[in-house]
Amino acid sequence: MKNEIIKNNSNVPSASTPREITVGNKSTYIENLNELHYTEKTYNISTTVNGNIITSNIHPDNSRYNLFVLEGEEFAKGYFIIPREKCLLHLDKEIESEYSLVESISLLKCLEYPCLFVNRNETYKTAGNNQIAYFGYLAEISMTTDGCKFIFSIVCSLPQSIFNRYTSDFNLKKSRGENELDCIHWSIKKKNLIKAVKKLGYNVAAYE
Repeated sequence: MKNEIIKNNSNVPSASTPREITVGNKSTYIENLNELHYTEKTYNISTTVNGNIITSNIHPDNSRYNLFVLEGEEFAKGYFIIPREKCLLHLDKEIESEYSLVESISLLKCLEYPCLFVNRNETYKTAGNNQIAYFGYLAEISMTTDGCKFIFSIVCSLPQSIFNRYTSDFNLKKSRGENELDCIHWSIKKKNLIKAVKKLGYNVAAYE
């Protein structure tokens, strides 16, 4: 299988029977989309969450990526919620003004970026031996009384340890005692996540 995600048509297998396919020798493609259609750099994704079909159209923009750090999330139900006060933290100063929870246009732009989904490090600056990070995309962002709700699809898994080891390669902020993977939040990083991962010798099933 090639390094890139396959440009599929409506023959993609159903999400009710997900498959795991080895991509290279270091990551796994987790197939959990209902449908994926590709037309001139526009991707139409349909996925099911709680029995409801969620459909979105994205024009991939790999110049930035969404970082989600959660707590005890199994990434099995297709969505998660992050409190408002934990959203849009640790952005580079030059892009802070571009994003707002009250501006739908800026939130829609975030759907175009790839995503890194992780659970908080097991200990400061250190992932657990078997702790996994996930690569994927957002299908929808909405505001609820509990915070910001994200509906997502995961396509690859990677060892979380590489992001702690190479924080600067992924534009992750750090201090003497901790880094960004130690605190729950949503951030947008001005970095090409796909290139950074591939530079380290890992494959990702990505829209390019």
